Amino acid sequence: MRLCALTVLCSGLLVTSGTAQADDRWLIVPISSSADAEWMESAVTQARTALIEQGTDVWPLDEAAARFETESSAPATTLSEHELERWMSLSSAGVNDLAEGDYKKALEQLNVAQDLSRKAIEELNREPERARRVFDTCLYIVRATLATESESRARAVARECRRLVPRAEPSPYMHPPVVTDLLSQIDALQAKQTGELRVASSPPGCAARLNGVFLGETPVSIGDLFPGTYRVQVECVPAKRGRVHFVTVGAGRTERHVDARFDDSVASRSFVHLRYANAADEQAHRVADVLLIADGVGASAVVAVSMSAQDTMELELIEVAAGGSTAPAALAR
Repeated sequence: MRLCALTVLCSGLLVTSGTAQADDRWLIVPISSSADAEWMESAVTQARTALIEQGTDVWPLDEAAARFETESSAPATTLSEHELERWMSLSSAGVNDLAEGDYKKALEQLNVAQDLSRKAIEELNREPERARRVFDTCLYIVRATLATESESRARAVARECRRLVPRAEPSPYMHPPVVTDLLSQIDALQAKQTGELRVASSPPGCAARLNGVFLGETPVSIGDLFPGTYRVQVECVPAKRGRVHFVTVGAGRTERHVDARFDDSVASRSFVHLRYANAADEQAHRVADVLLIADGVGASAVVAVSMSAQDTMELELIEVAAGGSTAPAALAR
């Protein structure tokens, strides 16, 4: 009986839609301003099933979440104690292999450590000493690559080292001249191709991090960045990790503005959803926030799903092309 009611109401939504086409891809976003959010997953699954039965193309939940995290923002990566210890162990083992002249084995160990660095660079770089170790580990790969592969490959690795840890300097006496000289050559060649990134936020005065490295309080700029993709975080609450925004920097100036309030409200693991501290915040921001999600995913319309009472689910069609026009409906669970 619950599914029948949903089907009828979704049909009504389709009729009231003025601009969305049947072959456009819609997105379903659950919204809550209460502590109880256990209803979300089942409600979204039910609504998606009913919409598909009506002939509407709807984003799969996992694909939409992955797209949002790539195009907009993602939760900060976390590292377990085991993963951190493994990373440090691999780095140390690689250094020992270098000292013994076993460059092939060193490269194997260090490349695994580098994979972990790429995965969780914003977490590893939060502590300055650990960030330096990330940079040193990367330069150890440069050394092993020079000994086992081509110089062009070593140069590519050196450029990645510069992107991974902005503003980093190698530890003294840890790298031979062949490595430090190569790094200096890379810096000189890239001098005219580096870019500048300016990070601003609402509200201003929040901590800004680039690949985990603290830059200062927003608005803040950093120059001499090697072209590539970086991870930007804005943190207004010191104890809370900011969501990660992937920003591509080229030659010239790149700007990124981060809405800390929106970052605090959106979540994207399993499926994209919005959680507000209270009903007033939800009422004030839900439509604008849904449009931001639709832009990040690439949806033509969003069906916002919320629970207004214990047994009543509300559906609200929010059309992107119409600037957020809505069509409400409700159903009995």
